[in-house]
Amino acid sequence: MPDSVQLSGDERQSLMELSNSLDTQVQPGARVDLIVAPHAGREAVAQIVLPTDTALPTTADVTAVLRGIEGSLLAAAFDWRVEAVSPTGALVSLEASALAAGVSAAHISPFGELRIEAPISQEAS
Repeated sequence: MPDSVQLSGDERQSLMELSNSLDTQVQPGARVDLIVAPHAGREAVAQIVLPTDTALPTTADVTAVLRGIEGSLLAAAFDWRVEAVSPTGALVSLEASALAAGVSAAHISPFGELRIEAPISQEAS
């Protein structure tokens, strides 16, 4: 089992600020939760929580999240996974909106999650 991740105060503050910023950039009613699991090494998850069970992630949602991560001090601190979930927690594929946002298919998992290792600088151009 990998060592537990210890976040610095600055990293915690940056995660909160980034999450708050991203909440204003995704579709109305959606939010972005940023999660760093204690035993996940240096992986962070940006989880787009959609407003309804029938809502789908948009190209703008994916672009906003990728650009937000890229522009933060945390871009190189973690390997990032981006996923979308319904309000009940069901995974919703990002494949179509990610491809439309210019993300390489190589970064899209079979489950429709994006896996992007730091740095991500050219993914959301």
